[in-house]
This record gives sequence, structure tokens and C-alpha cells, in this order.
Amino acid sequence: MPLAFLFPGQGSQQPAMGAPWRDQPSWKVVEAIEVASGRDVTHLLLDASGAELTETRNSQLATFAHSLVVLDAVRARWPDLTPVITAGHSLGEYTALTAAGALGIAEAARLVTERGEAMQEAAGFRNGTMAAMLGLDDDAVAEACRRAGNDVWPANYNAPGNVVVAGDPDAIAAAGVSAKELGAKRLMPIAVGGA
Repeated sequence: MPLAFLFPGQGSQQPAMGAPWRDQPSWKVVEAIEVASGRDVTHLLLDASGAELTETRNSQLATFAHSLVVLDAVRARWPDLTPVITAGHSLGEYTALTAAGALGIAEAARLVTERGEAMQEAAGFRNGTMAAMLGLDDDAVAEACRRAGNDVWPANYNAPGNVVVAGDPDAIAAAGVSAKELGAKRLMPIAVGGA
């Protein structure tokens, strides 16, 4: 049976998400990422608050590190488990490339650190956030965004009935009201530090 390893992107981070892994042999991955990135990844995985983890520079590095710790633990437990494909959502693409051997951990950690810093800087120029609209087709999501004005737009077409919108927080809230009128089941805010 073909096996795929899929890795999450920014927005999946949680405070203390590294706690269950702290005393596991796979924690060595965090130490390697700290050396390569020059960042205190242990703090991000164990002690950072939700607000601190929402900052793009932190959420991306923490999510990447956590994913690689879990991957290392899986490979240690089941060394013959080999995926046919690796894939990731947005930031998770870097983890997938690392899992596939296309990037080394140190190289990927440096890229993720630079990516997070660049995106943090870009997010600082304008207030923004993201939210998933659930239960609408792509055209209805676009219509909800049009009704809200110019500061919200479809950003990620995740799956049928699951489209992420990005933009100004007030415009996203207005688009959410329109989305409900159009039949959306839910507007789910995503913990990100920018659009």
C-alpha cells in the first residue's frame, strides 16, 4: 500500500506542543535546528505563549521543528516505513523536502528561518490575518469577499468547501457575515501573524 507523509503549515502551532517530545531521543532534531537557525527553538516548543507563537517568525520555525521531531520518532520506531511521496501545506513543503532528503536539516532550518523573518517583515507593513471559510464553493467565497470590499481575498483553495481567505481583520469579519448569508457552515480564524 502506498504511503504518503504530509506536513502541516503555519497556523497549526500550539503552546507547549513540544512538551511530549522533550525527553525523547528525537529531541536531538531541535538541538540541530537551534544550531542552524541561531534561535531558541526549545523556548518556542515548550514555553512560548499563543501570542508569541502567532508571530510568523516563530510559528514557522516551531511548526517545522515539531514536524521533524515527530518524523524522526516515526522513523526510529518504524525504520522500514518509507513514503512514496512527501508533501506539505505551505510551510510544510520545507518539511516535506527535508523528509524526502532534498534538503538537509540545517539547510532547511536556515531557509525556514529566513522565510519566517521575511514574512514577518512583510506582515508588519499592513495589519492582516487569515480565516478558513467552510462549506462554500469557490465562487461563493469569492462573492463573500467581493461583498466585504477590497481588503479580503481568497488565498488558499485547500479542498472543495474549504477556502482560506486573507486580508484586513475587519474585512475578513465582514466577509464572514456575507459567507454565512451565502450558506457557509463556519468561518474559522487561523492563528497567523499576517495575511
